[in-house]
Amino acid sequence: MVACKARTIITILFALVTMAGLAQSNKVSIPESIMDTYWRNDATGDWEIGFTESGVIYDCKIWQYGNINEKDGEVVLTLKNGSKTLGVTIGKPKGGKCKMTIGNLKKQTYSLITTRTLSYYPQPDQTPFIDNGFREGDSATIIGWIKDNPESKGKTLTNEARYGGFLTGYSSTTNVQTEANGHFTIKVPIENTQVVFVHVDNHFMDPCLEPGDTIFILNDDKNDKKLFMGRNARLQNEFYAVSEEYFAKMHHMEYNDVLNENSTEEQMQTFASRCLEVYHKNEAKLDSVLALHPTLSRKFEESARMLNLGRMLCNIFDMDANTEHKFPQTAIDVMLSEVRKNVRKPYSMWYEFYAFPWMYLQHAIFSTPRKYDVSEMIKWEFHLADSIFTDPVLRECAKANRVYGMLDVTNQPLNKSYLEAANRIQLPAARNAILAKNAELIALQNKPLSLTGLRPSSDVADMSDGEKILRKIIEPYKGKLILIDVWGTWCGPCKEALSHSQEEYERLKDFDLVYLYLANNSSDESWKNVIKMYDVTGVNVVHYNLQAKQQKAVEQYLNVNAFPTYKLIDREGTILDADADPRNLEKLARLLEQLK
Repeated sequence: MVACKARTIITILFALVTMAGLAQSNKVSIPESIMDTYWRNDATGDWEIGFTESGVIYDCKIWQYGNINEKDGEVVLTLKNGSKTLGVTIGKPKGGKCKMTIGNLKKQTYSLITTRTLSYYPQPDQTPFIDNGFREGDSATIIGWIKDNPESKGKTLTNEARYGGFLTGYSSTTNVQTEANGHFTIKVPIENTQVVFVHVDNHFMDPCLEPGDTIFILNDDKNDKKLFMGRNARLQNEFYAVSEEYFAKMHHMEYNDVLNENSTEEQMQTFASRCLEVYHKNEAKLDSVLALHPTLSRKFEESARMLNLGRMLCNIFDMDANTEHKFPQTAIDVMLSEVRKNVRKPYSMWYEFYAFPWMYLQHAIFSTPRKYDVSEMIKWEFHLADSIFTDPVLRECAKANRVYGMLDVTNQPLNKSYLEAANRIQLPAARNAILAKNAELIALQNKPLSLTGLRPSSDVADMSDGEKILRKIIEPYKGKLILIDVWGTWCGPCKEALSHSQEEYERLKDFDLVYLYLANNSSDESWKNVIKMYDVTGVNVVHYNLQAKQQKAVEQYLNVNAFPTYKLIDREGTILDADADPRNLEKLARLLEQLK
């Protein structure tokens, strides 16, 4: 019996050793000659294929290795992606070039990419941008790989993408889930050809995408490569190729040192002239880059000119909105002349131009004598838009921004006059975005809210001293760490931060932390709606919407001069001089760890 058991054990061990040997013999061995190499097609200039230890990048997909054979200096691969297979034959590299046959395509010459980004393309391209007329329902897909990033290795991280924003002036965000190996895929709605901002594993990407696009983005940290693949990848590769030569050397306005709220009209005229001077210098610089690299595409030229134009407009209108006097009409007329000469379609192609419609309307609103009843304000603003815009898209976007802005600032459904105005907007995608947001706020207003964390202002009735008010508010939480968030329902950055509240609570759950929210200049309905909108609730979450004078007194005591402002109080009740901003969660977690 013992001998039988011994024979059985030996048989099992032999089988395991044999299986291990078979597995080892079947393990794919990737030739060193192609390991971590990326290749561009000499004829088209596109990055077409890349070979890594864990797969092959081709056709915006990552293919797994099947069989690998080497014969007479050639490498023959069989690749798999789901149910699809692909054959690739790679000739012997010589002088950084080789011949490849991919799938059923004819054999072509490829060059090894040795620079960080793809260098200039061999042939010019006059293909215009797609303009979908701002129809609804279009989207684009971004597939990416943050390869060999030491900060994310072995982790599954949640990041975000920001998209849209031309039609209403307000962009949207969505989470981007990255796998432990750095792969991610995201499909986002887009209004037309436009930039999508992607933040993944401390990498920032801003591809300009056309409706229906699929683009692959590679950030190879180990081999220092940033490459784009896909039908519309050329524009992205060109932007990075010319970055040091043009974008890093663009002239900029130092306008904070030039104007302030008390600037005179003469100073504003001088500032406008300097804005135009900087604009023309950047245009001349762009012209020289285009002359030096004549194969740069039409899409590159148009998007670069829209970037330059948008920056000039933002410089002028930002100052116009923040000074007591408005820019002289002569300066505005010169600026509008540049817009008419140099604007490109679709207007959404570059984000710095997004602000022009609503900023120009805002300038007109504050520069025109007003004769209307407050209830008729939006009608008058729409009439003004009709009188200053000749282009229907810019006109309707300016109107949409005024209405959507009311939704964003008040966080409440539209009143009758604004709802009627919304229904008169003639650009369907903009109008429907407003109506959808309005319906969302109606539903939110009817949603019940737990009153557990909402404290009444009667807790500090008849008090006026900021320090005493705050000490009274935090009295029940003695012995705990308290994170104060001074915010407002009208404040975009505040609400952006609040949208990550539950993520914040989960990350900091081990620190016995009380979250104290103090709302600035916010109506009761708006205050409650924002709390519901972003689920700013929990057993350790406390909200106050104090009377205006009391809130101001507390803010003065806390030295609040921007929104949001964050303050951390230790277990002894001392307000710490420390950066307690939860928008950098890991840094805040390290600070709290020291106070445990």
